[in-house]
Amino acid sequence: MQVPKICNHCGKSFIAQTTVTRFCSHKCSQRNYKKRAKEAKIQKSLEDTMTQMVSPSQANITSTSSQT
Repeated sequence: MQVPKICNHCGKSFIAQTTVTRFCSHKCSQRNYKKRAKEAKIQKSLEDTMTQMVSPSQANITSTSSQT
């Protein structure tokens, strides 16, 4: 079976051998994986930073209310 598709990474059109193929080549598949992994790592870092920013202020509120 040959299915015309467009690569999810580079946007190039190609003929897929199966209906679930998303990329025109193994190289595009790898590059997309690396891109998603990098974005996930950045997102986790941002979430960790936000958690650290919120935690100290809550700790100050808790310690202030404990002192009164």
